Amino acid sequence: MPKDFTQPKVEPSEPPEWIDAAPYKVEYTETPVIKEAPGADLDKDAAALKKVMKGFGTDEDAIIDIVCKRDNAQRQKIKDQFKTAFGRDLLKDLESELSGKLETIILGLMESNVEFDAHQIRKAVKGLGTDDDCLVEILCTRTNEELSAIKGAYNRLFERSMEDDVKSDTSGTFQKLLVSLMNATRDVEPEKVDRSKCKKDAKVLFDSGEGKLGINEEEFVRILATRSYAHLRCVLEEYETVAGKSLTQSVSSEFSGDIKNGLKTIVECIQHRQQYFADALQSDEGTNDKVLIRIVISRSEVDLKEIKEKFEAIKSEPLAKMVEGETSGDYRKAMLAIINGNY
Repeated sequence: MPKDFTQPKVEPSEPPEWIDAAPYKVEYTETPVIKEAPGADLDKDAAALKKVMKGFGTDEDAIIDIVCKRDNAQRQKIKDQFKTAFGRDLLKDLESELSGKLETIILGLMESNVEFDAHQIRKAVKGLGTDDDCLVEILCTRTNEELSAIKGAYNRLFERSMEDDVKSDTSGTFQKLLVSLMNATRDVEPEKVDRSKCKKDAKVLFDSGEGKLGINEEEFVRILATRSYAHLRCVLEEYETVAGKSLTQSVSSEFSGDIKNGLKTIVECIQHRQQYFADALQSDEGTNDKVLIRIVISRSEVDLKEIKEKFEAIKSEPLAKMVEGETSGDYRKAMLAIINGNY
């Protein structure tokens, strides 16, 4: 060894500080507005749908009353029964008979949940322009299991790679964030959290943003896209101690554009997923129909009841009242049928 060789300095690693993860876990209770309709005769439903689409004119009210008042599993059985009884594809018949936003709603309801999400992502990246807000709303809010299922549905429906399509329509750190999320490698929820690792992550986030000139965006992606939700809730707590402000505030002030939207969405979902969706539904600029339809359909059998409660707390009016005042016609009828629920 040369005489002038200097042993590299190794920073001592902090010993683990294991604590119970329970305070950092959020047990989400499903609060659907649409459940299995007890006593529904699905054979009669299939026959009724055939009847109201026969001949001139279509009874949209009857279609809304059936499709919006059955849960997804029942709709799939109706679709199968329609094929068995009449040898026809129910989705194609509905598509030929309906138009506009009502068509979007009814066809969306007739898909499975993961197929609906897959179709939304395909629409977001197909053709000129990209609906980055749609990509964020879906990819930044779904679990590992949901993301894996959506990727499988996308490949089955379109014979294409969802990851490749999203990558070709995005760029930079925003692209890296979405790809990391689509890999569905977020850590599983632990029984214990290593507080020393949480402190380290909080310090890394601070040093990569507020604590320096310029931003190391990749560190934000690495931590926020791969750590477990329980770990990240502990990180949020430690970050406020380090930075003197919330991570949401730091992301809002340090980032811009799509990457800001994506990171903020993840942080908001770490804190409370239903609050994120309630916030997304309210806008001072009027109703965003695409967002309204997407959230109401995708969350109707998951947690739309709690989202409605959060929305009313923000806006001091029920979601149904807002929809009633800002929509019209069959679009309004279908939205209200879902939002008001079937029980």
